Amino acid sequence: PIRMNDLLGRVAEISPAFGGMFLDPENPDVMNVYLTDAGKAEETQAAIKTVFGKNSVNRGGIRVLPADYGMGDLKRWYETMLSSVKAIPEVMTTDLDEGANRITIGVSDIGAGSDVHNVTSALGIPEDAVGVKISGSLVLAKTINENERPFEGGWQIWRYNSGVGCTLGFVTERNDTPGFV
Repeated sequence: PIRMNDLLGRVAEISPAFGGMFLDPENPDVMNVYLTDAGKAEETQAAIKTVFGKNSVNRGGIRVLPADYGMGDLKRWYETMLSSVKAIPEVMTTDLDEGANRITIGVSDIGAGSDVHNVTSALGIPEDAVGVKISGSLVLAKTINENERPFEGGWQIWRYNSGVGCTLGFVTERNDTPGFV
């Protein structure tokens, strides 16, 4: 299956200055793109279009934001630390956060933040590259093993006692062009 992190990695292979991207809901015509080298804006825009399709960059083009880290490094660090960090019982979520140019780890107890940083530091990952936040415990209301077929994206996922939620989406491919829903 195609994963979003892999698509981001493909952009970084073409344009190593790429550090992530996101749309601002208040200005959705412009793609916000993190770059370690602002002079690589055209190269990165072309890379995004190559990986996500020619219509992936909206009519407003891109807005360059300064990146501390390239996506290639962030992805490598994320994959390196994933199993070790997930072994910490208080870790609830992990994210190669393309909208923040960071790796974000959600914990149920802020005391676990030092455990996360001990693990990532031992792996040689810069402390500033990893953000730790309280995400609350996850509450299981329904599983994908229930009689909800066909399985669809769009289910709301809420973190218990946090008021923070997201929507289950999926990565897809159409006419050999990868994208996400």
